Amino acid sequence: MTGGPGADAGEDPRVATLLRVNAELAAELRGLQAGRVEGARSAAAPSARRLGRLLADNEASIAERDERLERLEAELARLRVELADQGERLRGETLRAAELEEERVRLVGKVGEYGELAEALQAEVGRLRGGVGGWLRRAAARASAALRRR
Repeated sequence: MTGGPGADAGEDPRVATLLRVNAELAAELRGLQAGRVEGARSAAAPSARRLGRLLADNEASIAERDERLERLEAELARLRVELADQGERLRGETLRAAELEEERVRLVGKVGEYGELAEALQAEVGRLRGGVGGWLRRAAARASAALRRR
């Protein structure tokens, strides 16, 4: 073995790290004993109490997240049901709109037919009132009405 600590540690990085940290701690202890350093440095790793708090906080965060996830899943299910209901209503209203459009087209056709019939009747009334025959018919109607009043 030649060299200092960690000369044989080239094969395993964990051993090299352990030897390096051990050498740093030994140097710090020697500095404390010699009075060159006033106090020991703070621990780099968190304390057990702090780790316990971190774990508790982590568990609380996980529980809170799970509760929120459950609420969101329930809301999603409710919204899906509402969406399905609205889809059904929309389909029903679409069918009703199609039926109403067919009825409108049918009624427009009827109005056209009635318009043609009214024009034909108007022409017939004009023909019957016109000329000598029309005059005679009106005179007979007046005479008949006068006789009825008596």
